Amino acid sequence: MSQEQKKLWCDGPYELISASKAGDKAGEKPTGSRAMAREMILVHNLLIRGINCVHRQAVRLSQEGSAQDKLDFASFALQWSRTLHHHHNLEEDELFPRLAAAAGDPELMNGPSSEHRDFDAGLEKYEAYLKAVLEGREEFDGTKLKGIVDEVMPIVHGHLVREIDVLLGLSRYEGSVDWMPIFEEVVGNSASRDMKQSWYRTDLFPLVLHLHDKSFEDGAFANFPPVPWIVLLGIRWIFCRTRASWWRFAGCDGNSMPQELPFAEEA
Repeated sequence: MSQEQKKLWCDGPYELISASKAGDKAGEKPTGSRAMAREMILVHNLLIRGINCVHRQAVRLSQEGSAQDKLDFASFALQWSRTLHHHHNLEEDELFPRLAAAAGDPELMNGPSSEHRDFDAGLEKYEAYLKAVLEGREEFDGTKLKGIVDEVMPIVHGHLVREIDVLLGLSRYEGSVDWMPIFEEVVGNSASRDMKQSWYRTDLFPLVLHLHDKSFEDGAFANFPPVPWIVLLGIRWIFCRTRASWWRFAGCDGNSMPQELPFAEEA
């Protein structure tokens, strides 16, 4: 591919969610359910970027990549799925029950929670194929992987978008519930607990950094992640290097700024 030919990036084919969906306005800090929805948009967008990276590089990598490239890419793609599971487990086990208890409605988040089951089978197929590649039981076939993504991702993407609407709808409780302290406590406790685990420091958190785009919508989410700079420096300089061969397929560098996808399709 010549330098004149423009490569696709991870802002598609599955569309990112605009910060404006949470009612963002210049110079105005969102509060309540809008603030919570805004934080969830950030997380959902990095998940969308991740699968877009897989979708837009799988075919060319299959054709042009080395055997090691294919194994590294399969590891990157599988870590995306593990990160999605981690996110949904946190919602089901901790966040959603806390939100429901605060509202006094045990069924408050049943809709988003039940939607997770809608794509279980598709994710299992995706993971099974990648594990077969990594274990040497199947050859890497980018067209096959891309097809599996296109089977499951419309369902996942629809869920990620709808969940934002559900969170925004919690504004009806704001006379009696302050949502952000609950959200921040759940997420903060989870991060503190997980940071003690080696897999989180080497596999999950670095992926988050490499899928977050600080330049998105003129820096709407530039202040992520909300951790002390010294912790972030350690993650970037020590733990991001552990799986550096995986993160080269991500849409952003370790500073969460856009980078070229090495095996992206031509635009």
